[in-house]
Amino acid sequence: MALLWSTKKGNTQYEVRTAGSSLRLYTNHAFHSQYNPKHVFTGAMWDLLSIPALFYATNLQRNPNSVLMLGVGGGTAIHQLQKLTRPKAIIGVEYDPMHIKVAKRFFKLNYPNLELIEADAFDWIKHSKKKFDIVVDDLFVDAPNDPERPFAVNKIWMDRLHSRLSRRGLIVQNHLSTKAAMLVAKQHQTDYATGLLFRTPQFANAIVVLSKLKIDAKKSRPDVAKLIDGFQSNRSPKPNFSVKQLF
Repeated sequence: MALLWSTKKGNTQYEVRTAGSSLRLYTNHAFHSQYNPKHVFTGAMWDLLSIPALFYATNLQRNPNSVLMLGVGGGTAIHQLQKLTRPKAIIGVEYDPMHIKVAKRFFKLNYPNLELIEADAFDWIKHSKKKFDIVVDDLFVDAPNDPERPFAVNKIWMDRLHSRLSRRGLIVQNHLSTKAAMLVAKQHQTDYATGLLFRTPQFANAIVVLSKLKIDAKKSRPDVAKLIDGFQSNRSPKPNFSVKQLF
């Protein structure tokens, strides 16, 4: 990998590196984002943040009107959601102003329907009155060993996310383990019509999807697979994921 750009702010080191034709964002040597403008998918964990939107679209028979992305990083998932579903509006909330600058400058995260907001997501959610069809919670901060949540995924946080959903909206939430994702799904099962678990072999992360809309993963997957194939080119990475119906 070649170093394209680097800077240090306080105790935080930021780097943008190239990996073939892809760009990667590192913060304190932690791998945050990977983006290739030639391809929609990465073949890695980031795909699991956007693919649930295709399950939403196939079951509701329309694309989401609005998306909220909590934790922008380099903007990989926003690029994917834009290309896959073209929502009328996307809001990205990011605490680190340098991530926003990098996303715009290097990852070309500039769409007319996109608003990037520098804010603490916990407070922003508390005061916002907007409703969204899809809320993606990908909030992590750097830690000595592995990335960690900036605050606990507790009832207060989950209630705030729930309050921002439209009538048939869904939450896509990134967890560092299957155990953590399953626990959240179990604790909030009565609040939603559907719970799904997405995983990929390359990463320990697990993505839990909690939806007000009833989604049958088994019935939906063939239609989603066709949509994914429609965005594939000969050399583009293919999403490698499993999806489990939790309820």
